Amino acid sequence: MVLLNTLKRDTPQLQKGQTVAYEYLIDDEHWRWTLGTVVSLKEYTAVVQQWSVNQGDDAALRNIVSNEIEKEMKRMREFQERLSTSRDKLAAIRSENEDSVSAARSVFEVAKEQVRAVDEVHMREVTSQARPSPVAVEVLKAVLAVAKNDPAINDCFSWYDIQMEYRKPGAVMDFIHVDVPGRYYPTPDTILSSLHEPRFSLAAAARDSEAIRSLHQWVISALAYQEAHSRLTSDMRIQAQNDAIGAAISGMKACRMKVMKLKEELSRRNPSAARGQVTSFIKTSVHSTIPLSAVISVVPIDPSVTDCALTDDEVDVVYEDASWLRFQLKDQLSRTMNEYIGATAELHCLSMYATELEEKRLYLQEHYTRNVIRSHDRTTSKFHDCDTSGKNRELQDIIDDLKKHDERWLFADGLKVTTKHAKKYPGKDWGAVLKNRPEEVLARFKFEQALACHVPDDCIQNVEFHLVSDALVTSFNVRHSTEMTTGEIDKRLEQFPPREMNRLYHDPNGAKVSLDRAIVEVCRALDIPETKFQGLYFDEFVEELGGKGHLVDKDAYESEIGDLLMLLDKIHNENRSLQCTLEKSAEEFRRQTASTLREQEALRQRNNELHAEIGRMRDLVEKLKDLADKQASELELFKLQKNQAIQMRTQRNLSTFKGDNTAEPLYCVTLDELHEQMKQCELLENEAAQLQKQLEDLNQTHDNLLAHLNTITQQKKGVETENEQLKDEIQIAQRAASDAAQERSELLHELARKRAECEELAKNLRQISDLLDALKTSEKEALESIEARDEEIHDLQKQLEAALNNQNVGARALELKERQNEELMEINQRQQKELNAHRRKRRSAHEARSLEPMLQLYTVKDGGPEDVLDPEEIMREPLLSITMDEYTNQIQRSNQLQQENDTLRQQLQQLNDDMETINSQLREAAADNQNLNDQLRAKYEESIKASNTIQSLYRQNEAQERELQNKSIENAKQAEELEKLTIENEKLADELEKLATDNEKLADELEQKAAENERLADELEQKTAENERLADELEQKTAENERLADELEQKAAENERLVGDKKRLEDELDRGVLERERIESECRSRELVVGGLESKSRELEEALLGLSAEKNNTVEALEKELTDILVQLKGVEGVNGALKRLLSDKEKELLFLRAHCELWTDPTEVKEKVVTRHVKVLDGDGWEKLLCERPEALMAAFVIDAGNACHVPGDQVSAVSFFTERQ
Repeated sequence: MVLLNTLKRDTPQLQKGQTVAYEYLIDDEHWRWTLGTVVSLKEYTAVVQQWSVNQGDDAALRNIVSNEIEKEMKRMREFQERLSTSRDKLAAIRSENEDSVSAARSVFEVAKEQVRAVDEVHMREVTSQARPSPVAVEVLKAVLAVAKNDPAINDCFSWYDIQMEYRKPGAVMDFIHVDVPGRYYPTPDTILSSLHEPRFSLAAAARDSEAIRSLHQWVISALAYQEAHSRLTSDMRIQAQNDAIGAAISGMKACRMKVMKLKEELSRRNPSAARGQVTSFIKTSVHSTIPLSAVISVVPIDPSVTDCALTDDEVDVVYEDASWLRFQLKDQLSRTMNEYIGATAELHCLSMYATELEEKRLYLQEHYTRNVIRSHDRTTSKFHDCDTSGKNRELQDIIDDLKKHDERWLFADGLKVTTKHAKKYPGKDWGAVLKNRPEEVLARFKFEQALACHVPDDCIQNVEFHLVSDALVTSFNVRHSTEMTTGEIDKRLEQFPPREMNRLYHDPNGAKVSLDRAIVEVCRALDIPETKFQGLYFDEFVEELGGKGHLVDKDAYESEIGDLLMLLDKIHNENRSLQCTLEKSAEEFRRQTASTLREQEALRQRNNELHAEIGRMRDLVEKLKDLADKQASELELFKLQKNQAIQMRTQRNLSTFKGDNTAEPLYCVTLDELHEQMKQCELLENEAAQLQKQLEDLNQTHDNLLAHLNTITQQKKGVETENEQLKDEIQIAQRAASDAAQERSELLHELARKRAECEELAKNLRQISDLLDALKTSEKEALESIEARDEEIHDLQKQLEAALNNQNVGARALELKERQNEELMEINQRQQKELNAHRRKRRSAHEARSLEPMLQLYTVKDGGPEDVLDPEEIMREPLLSITMDEYTNQIQRSNQLQQENDTLRQQLQQLNDDMETINSQLREAAADNQNLNDQLRAKYEESIKASNTIQSLYRQNEAQERELQNKSIENAKQAEELEKLTIENEKLADELEKLATDNEKLADELEQKAAENERLADELEQKTAENERLADELEQKTAENERLADELEQKAAENERLVGDKKRLEDELDRGVLERERIESECRSRELVVGGLESKSRELEEALLGLSAEKNNTVEALEKELTDILVQLKGVEGVNGALKRLLSDKEKELLFLRAHCELWTDPTEVKEKVVTRHVKVLDGDGWEKLLCERPEALMAAFVIDAGNACHVPGDQVSAVSFFTERQ
């Protein structure tokens, strides 16, 4: 059926009113085509109203082309409106989809926060239940399916598999943080339908537990978010609007191309000479009958127009469509259909083949599994189970230990407690470090201990340093959460590597930073020896300065310190800017050198071009001189004419214009001509006034006609009210007929229990139907006469016909009831008492009928109530379906309706006569209006022609004035150009002389650049000298480093111990890898054994086929035993598979946690380093304020966090720049 529906699609049908291009023969010999409007259609032919090719003059052709341009412009505006409407709808749809996505995202984020707020212990209690509730299983399956985007989970996973998935560390958090909009779930309706059931609804989930309720809400919101996000790209409304936009644009393009060709045709001076681009048609009154096969194509032309024009492109399309023959199209269609059917058949065969292959694969897999289960040994399975469980426990212990040192920790909220701790740093030179950089030591110590204890820096309090002979001992307080014990804090402090303190110890005399540097700068600014306050903290330094009396006011001191720090930053910025300037100057020198060489080459080319330009200019100067001589003579003539005009204005006492020549008017008309034109204008104004008066009279006449038409309209409304009254009366008659039909149906319901009487009544009903048909024919004739007069009476006739049709429907319903009467005969026999009553009623009905002279008399044979009547006699009796009162009322009503119809017919005839009289009067008034309009139009055209003549005279005067001004301006410009050319010639000669000097200047500039390079080289030499001085200081520090070698050896021993631990862990991992390889080798050996077992199984199967019926009991016992073994081994295999998956997950988690372990140390071996650029986005609203107020603190914190995240020292994080979204 799908193939048939695809092959037999609906094609567009030809309709009335369409304009088509069809072909025909002239004199049964010559082929032609033309246009035609479809008037009527039959099965194989059509009647069309012909269009003929325009054979008129050029004016007619121009009129047709102009009308066609207006039509196409109107179509273009319609397409533009459609385009605007489609774009607005598209924008509204996209806005609606984006709003729905935002709303769904907000609901999804709320659901995610609710899941995140659930306690992990509570979540584990839910997933560790042995017999969970059905709603919990369904919700957990749905979460797992949506998170992994796998619909098979709902059908294939058991509760044990679900438990294994949710027991993974952080499984729930990983599930709820998946990219929900990025992966669309294939079958969301399945999950939604199941979760909306009463037993799996949100209320049921809330009754189960808080965790299941939050997960239920997360699944629903995630699927809603996916659906809303998918509508951004897959909404069919967007595609429909895009199609509408494409259709509008293509229609506008076609209209634009047609308008261009029509305008090009219209712009020709003699369109009739070459009609290659446009073919015009005019509708005629000739009708012709053509075969439907002669229709070439449908032409989109408005049915209301009488002329049109087709471009050559549209005509070419008609010729191309006409060149195709019907058998060619059928052949092409059949070939395409055969190819499509062949591809469909091939696809179906491939689908069946794929299904067969899948069935074979499943069969072979089941057969292989059965053989593997037969070859398994229970003891081996148990051994592997225990071995894998042991490995999982070991890996879990390692993972738990590494989780304690995961560097991706967050601050813990809750109750806090303060504990006392101490730590020792071995080394003999800590005194020098504390003396040189005490503030830096304190800051790094706090940062390192806070990082070890997973607390903020301000939680490390009351730090005290004590120097002993070979170490630095520190005591401090830690404010931490009550969930962590003092032993755990001590263990963390002991295990955390002292990276920052070791870096300080190895560089005791390094450059001071932060507050240590501020102390030095203050001492230098106040001319105080730097060694005087060495080893003091910043607070102690401030107290000492206050005690010494150097600073009286603390605010003044702090402001001075701030100024000094700002000065220091300014100096450093200047140093950096100088360094950048040096680099830029070197780059600028290289760039300028290259640009100088390019400029020299360009100058050579320019020199050659200038020589050629000079030659061309010389020729141009000669030509301009000749032109100047001609224009000088014209200028003399212009001056003479100007003097004559001035004299004439002086004689007539007219004003004279002063200023430049451009402000003077243009003299092109004499005074006599001006007076004549003024007289003509006055005559035209008088005629226009008379025409205006005639127009007002015509408007008055038009108003009178409108008042007369209003009276006629009121009379028409009176006739319409009478028609409505007639409609109401007919509706009353219909209701009476419906009441009669209802009573008839009730009577039929009672008589349906008796078969014989029903048939008798059916005969009576046929006779009454004949009478009604006769009445219907008479009413039809009356209504047809009324229909010819008025359409509303025609509607009333349709309603009467509908009422009669309802009666026919009732007759057909009676026929259906007759079929049911056969089944009701048994019931009628048991109701004999009721039948007797109906018999008496029947006799009384026939007696009443016999008293009516207008009805036919029927003789009825009927005995007493105990007599049995023949059913055939009852069937021969007529059917009585209405009462005598109803029959009398119906006859009276029919006579009354006939009289009313005659009265209405007379009234309509009188109304039609009145309307014809009014129409004749209106036609006479319209003819008078047309004559007056023609006279008015003629007068208006004469006035327009006169005004056009005056305007053309004014335009000629203005054109002559502009020409005179242009001539004077051109003369002045030509004189200026002559002077400029002479000056340019002199300049060109000077430039040729200066080119050599420019080259010399460029050489001098190169020499200056070389001098600057030498100066920069001297500065580089000075920098080199400074570097050498720094190298000497480095040699001095080398001696101190040798003193620290002993301490480094101790650290090396400690590192060797850590390396030993690391090797031990690597050996354990290697043993795990070897064990896994051993398991894989055993699996391969088992596969070989399975191959042997398969051959043996085939032999056993052959042997089993040869066994006799006596051994069937033995075979059944063996099958039962094998089934038990299969069940047990399947359970063991499932446990082993789950343990293997858990082992692989644990290994992945172990590698991940080792990569993020915070117990990393600085590498001791030398490795190749590379610099890379990275970007990190920090969410929040207060970063801009922090960046403005505390940039240094923000920089220090970011460098520390980035170094810890990348496991590198902080000095290797460089070129850090901050910017907000506004920047």
